[in-house]
Amino acid sequence: LTTRTSLLASLLHDACVRKEGSCVACPGSRSSRSHFTFHISNHQPSTHIRMNATENSIISTCPTDHQREEFDGHSDVSAATFECHSIESLTAKQQTELISIYNRFGFVLVKCTAHSPTDEDIRGNVLSLQPLLGRCAPHKRMDADGIGPIVASTAAAISKWGYGAMGLTSAEFEPHTDGSFLAAPDEVLSLTCYEPAAKGGESYVVSGAKLFSHLQEVLSEAELAGLFLPDAVTVGNGGQTATRPVLHILPQEEEKRAQGNPNPKRNNNLAMAMSWRCDLVLKGQVHPEAKRGCEAILAFVTDPVNQLSHKLQRNEMLIMDNQAVLHARRSFPDGMPRRLARCNFFMEGSGSAFEGHLTTGFTADAATTAAAAFLRG
Repeated sequence: LTTRTSLLASLLHDACVRKEGSCVACPGSRSSRSHFTFHISNHQPSTHIRMNATENSIISTCPTDHQREEFDGHSDVSAATFECHSIESLTAKQQTELISIYNRFGFVLVKCTAHSPTDEDIRGNVLSLQPLLGRCAPHKRMDADGIGPIVASTAAAISKWGYGAMGLTSAEFEPHTDGSFLAAPDEVLSLTCYEPAAKGGESYVVSGAKLFSHLQEVLSEAELAGLFLPDAVTVGNGGQTATRPVLHILPQEEEKRAQGNPNPKRNNNLAMAMSWRCDLVLKGQVHPEAKRGCEAILAFVTDPVNQLSHKLQRNEMLIMDNQAVLHARRSFPDGMPRRLARCNFFMEGSGSAFEGHLTTGFTADAATTAAAAFLRG
């Protein structure tokens, strides 16, 4: 057991490991002569891992906390980086490491290290995400496999799709979550690089957890609660329109509140999610009680100090929680080649390998949720 503990601690970047008789997040899970349950705290969001003691392989994981680690423009992206030969070749241990990073930050930068990969090899990595992450989310530009190109194009090509697709321009695409104008936004996002721009075109991410902490500091309780209103914003794109809150309590947490059964291990904290897109909010309708909150969000997410930037290289990908992390792209010169692909997923109810193991959203404290509940009635 000591050897296995050391191996697991090394695997998860010097995580703090302790043996447990059962996993609090997996009712009925018990240690036995053939399986052990470990609690990986790493002083970060907790993850429980079920290990096969005879084969030394990890057979399941489950997140136990929605508290993401905050990051900003000064953070070291290497802490959120995971390397592998290819997605298809991931071992059980590698899958666990990838999950641990994702659960810690809300995103993971995956560097596939296969030598001289072809475009088909890179496409194969994207396809290999599907059994892990679930059903492909629909998109107007996706192909039969659910993969959509992100390439700078001409105005004529953009008009082909009948709407102003920011992904098809070389302009800066400010921080956003995908599908903010859809009734059911995508859950897990992936961006994969085939060819980076020679100049500019960096991807960057903004921490929803850090943004939320900032909002708690600069907004009054009423201003913050305005972002939870069901009609906080109305945004639209390409003929699709949605009226929704900017911040909301995740459905499973709403159910706990309704049943009067909050998890005492979270000190009544509840899992939150957000939906945001700078350009569409500016063009859309904002509820008067959400106006100050939206202004504060816009100022925070467009400030470079809050943006963790990385230029994706060939055969690298970002995998992100669409409810916890905003993503964006810096501008690059017109006419300069830059080729990426998007493939997003609905994981809940898909039966995918990672379903139930990836954390969704981030936590809010009891005072905030009380304010939200008050204004929402």
